Amino acid sequence: MLLSHRPEIRLVDDVLVRQTDKQLQLVVPTQLRKRLFDLTHAGPSAVHFGAIRTSVQLKAHYYWVGLNRDVHQWCRQCAQYARTKGAPLRSHGHMRSIVAGAPMDFVTMDILSGLPVAADGSKYVLVVCDHFTKWVEAYPLPDQEASTCMRAVYDGFFSRISYPLQIHTDQGRKFESALFKEMCALTRESKSRTTFFPSPLRWFD
Repeated sequence: MLLSHRPEIRLVDDVLVRQTDKQLQLVVPTQLRKRLFDLTHAGPSAVHFGAIRTSVQLKAHYYWVGLNRDVHQWCRQCAQYARTKGAPLRSHGHMRSIVAGAPMDFVTMDILSGLPVAADGSKYVLVVCDHFTKWVEAYPLPDQEASTCMRAVYDGFFSRISYPLQIHTDQGRKFESALFKEMCALTRESKSRTTFFPSPLRWFD
């Protein structure tokens, strides 16, 4: 792994360092990494920062392959950090597997943004996936309005295949609008949604 980073990693005065355009970092041997973490995370002048802030402090001067992974693992093992972190603001829901017994039992939808403007003025892509068959279709959109999304999914997907038993989306305004909920009510589709941060696109993997 270190050899693959050449020429950034090289010897300077018999010391292995990582030289980039922005900084010079010392490559830390395996036997010294945990000790260096302890001094940074829980030393006399440390305040038991979380994994991200501890990693930032270490990366200012040091480098090794898997630094982020090691720091996250060691922070989870720190009893003092666990006490100062406190309880979560709210309980997390139980994760469970999504089971679909037939095509169109469970359909996921999401908007892909950040794309260059197409020749027809489209800026977004509506992605629709059947969870059972993994069949994916994508429709270009000029905007993310609820009416635009509904027209695209109705003309391109529902009218050609069928209505699903359940639609799963994130909490975007276009999917949580009264217009979208009315469509689900008229077609007798069940509507579910993700929590605030995950995207339903992860179900497409």
